[in-house]
Amino acid sequence: MLPVGLILAGGQGRRVHGADKGLLLWQGRPMVAWMSDLLQPFCGMCLISCRRESRPAYAAYADLLVHDATPDFPGPLAGLLAALPYCQHAECLILPCDMPLLPPAALQKLIDAARCAPPEIPAFMLEHQGQAQPLLALLRPPAMQAIPTALSTGERSLRRFLCAQGTQRISCELPGFDNLNHDQ
Repeated sequence: MLPVGLILAGGQGRRVHGADKGLLLWQGRPMVAWMSDLLQPFCGMCLISCRRESRPAYAAYADLLVHDATPDFPGPLAGLLAALPYCQHAECLILPCDMPLLPPAALQKLIDAARCAPPEIPAFMLEHQGQAQPLLALLRPPAMQAIPTALSTGERSLRRFLCAQGTQRISCELPGFDNLNHDQ
């Protein structure tokens, strides 16, 4: 079964003066369009977690849109929580909305790792140049099902959550790991 794909695009956009990062243009297209094109071949369904007020602008790039239950930008874990009803029995392949240079081979590394790993490993995250990339991850259902508890205890960091789950890091030294989340 193909994973559910989730593009995280619901943030505050602090580095871009409050703009909606996924809707910023890169080479003439919204960044989310690039990310959707990248993700769709790997997934059975593509979701975007976005701001409520931006839903109409994102609709063309996903099968379904989800949004955080609270208006205070609680972080990527809240975006994953919004996707939980669609990932309770399927893997969830996540990526940010602002990495249009990411090569498909990076996502393939995550999927291949999950296919070869024993079922007790709950999640996989890419590592690039020794740095964990928590927004480039594949979560199995047990990791997804642990999100409500983590949020209820005040956890807001996806990196800490993934580490607490026993996530396996997958080294990926391909080019294209630049986040374009700043003024161009």
